[in-house]
Amino acid sequence: LRAKFKDDPKRLNLEMAALYKKEGVSPLGGCLPQLLQLPIMIGLYVLFNEHFALKNAVFIPGWIDDLSVPESIARLPFTIPILGWNYLRLLPIIMLGTQLLSTFFTQAQTSAGDNRMKYLPYVMMGVFFFILYNLPSGLVLYWTVQNILTVFQMMLQRYVSERKGKTVVRSI
Repeated sequence: LRAKFKDDPKRLNLEMAALYKKEGVSPLGGCLPQLLQLPIMIGLYVLFNEHFALKNAVFIPGWIDDLSVPESIARLPFTIPILGWNYLRLLPIIMLGTQLLSTFFTQAQTSAGDNRMKYLPYVMMGVFFFILYNLPSGLVLYWTVQNILTVFQMMLQRYVSERKGKTVVRSI
């Protein structure tokens, strides 16, 4: 479509919208779930910081001993400049790995002209890693579980689509 309507952007948008409708793809399919999670994340952040019953709530003894504080597996002998990190945290690294899998399964197919947009999900992964690194482990655990559920959902969707003989269309 881009090659066919490269001189007419208005017609290109109309044809792309018609293609999305025909194939059952929502242009907001990739962004909307994350936008819907934002109020939940804010609520969990407030809950883990202010709810007294969650203080010292052990989730995995020896690793996540308190859901209201960041977990750590080792104290670094130095502080990382600019970031001020002095603990090695495993949960944000696991979250980054699950986010990578989730992005792989949900990322839209990009054409040669969309090279800049192709890297945006990976930039967002880095941003979320730095934001969530020192936040309560309950919040990072929530984000990690959401990533795992997203991967499972996309794998199930692909399996069902392949069983029906349909081609799998990734969300945009």
